[in-house]
Parts: sequence; C-alpha cells; structure tokens
Amino acid sequence: MTDLAALDDLRLERAMRVLAGVGDPDHEWSESTPRALHIRRRLTPGEAAGFGLRDIRRTQEAKDRFAALPAQVRRRAPQWAFTEEVGL
Repeated sequence: MTDLAALDDLRLERAMRVLAGVGDPDHEWSESTPRALHIRRRLTPGEAAGFGLRDIRRTQEAKDRFAALPAQVRRRAPQWAFTEEVGL
C-alpha cells in the first residue's frame, strides 16, 4: 500500500465516523488529493426541509439554471449532471 493510499484510508475512516447519521450516504461522492479527502453528501429530505430547501433536480428550473451557465462550464460538466441533476 502506498503512503497516499494509507493516508486516504485513514482520512476516509475518520470522515465516515464524523458523517455517521448525517446526509444521504446513497448520494455521496468523494475526491482525494494529496492534501485532502473531500466527501460530499446530499441532504436527506428531512434535513433539507429543516432549512426550507427544495429539490429542483429534473425540473424546468434546473434546466433554466443549467442553460444559463457559461458554455465552458456546461462543456466540462460530467454526464451524470445532465441526466441525474438536470434531467436532459
């Protein structure tokens, strides 16, 4: 195991311990760099409601917001953003 892989394992273990019971682990993604491990999770519907948020995924508002992004940003968006988030 490389030093970076061992560090990633340690970071992941600590992050998962902190995130236990928070957010939706089924909708989680991560990114590892030599400096940090980034874990992102969507809020659960209950958590979102507590903040007065609403889900705009796959709505006309999502399509309008996506269309308003500069072309260079839209070109760099991953494919899942088109299908899951925007609904294109």
